[in-house]
Amino acid sequence: MLEHARYTFVNADLTVAIHRPPEGEWVCLDAATVAEAHGVGLTRARLWDGWGAVGVSLQSCLVERRSGCSGRSLDLSGATPDHRGAADPRDRRRRQRRPSEERMELVPGLKHSQSVTVTEDMTPPHLRGDAIRVLATPDMIRLIEQTAIQCVQPQLKPGQTTVGTVVNIKHLAGTPEGMTVTITVELTEVDRRRLGFKVEVHDEMDKAGEGTHERFIIDRESRLPRLQQKVDAWKAKQGGR
Repeated sequence: MLEHARYTFVNADLTVAIHRPPEGEWVCLDAATVAEAHGVGLTRARLWDGWGAVGVSLQSCLVERRSGCSGRSLDLSGATPDHRGAADPRDRRRRQRRPSEERMELVPGLKHSQSVTVTEDMTPPHLRGDAIRVLATPDMIRLIEQTAIQCVQPQLKPGQTTVGTVVNIKHLAGTPEGMTVTITVELTEVDRRRLGFKVEVHDEMDKAGEGTHERFIIDRESRLPRLQQKVDAWKAKQGGR
């Protein structure tokens, strides 16, 4: 770092790019500065919040020796060296984790699939007398939600899970009992705690379904008091009848 008593500088410009809004009460700045002897400097930084990386910044600066300090040229040997591979500020914490505790970041592009054989209990009850029974729409949606949960759960913090908030699915073809159906979800959007998925469902012959799905990350313990208040209010209402 430059000695503040000997040098001053001005910011010529600052560019910040974020891929999602920061969440929480703090933002971590992991910066590296390179300054040349002619006085032109460049600072690169990565921005983090409690959920992971949120963006990057690039700042150019003009460095000048303060009036009264000796020397004709700038001595910038003490400036922060260029470390393009700046360490993630969480690396020390990661090294202390057991391998089973290592988590990836939730970023668009994450995919997960599962294949399930259609059984009688997954067919519509009112059509079970038919000669050929097929996968019911509610069970297709249940499998989609289950696959989306499996997709992101390993990346969540302890005590967190997700709940479904939006389902927009087209059931395109019937999948007969005994046939294997494969559900594939892709994480397409991460907006703080809101997660968006693209969904495709294929059986052994056709595309059986497609659409979108949204989930929301929750802290399991913190939601219990609100649910208890609702249950208590409901019971009080029932008792007043």
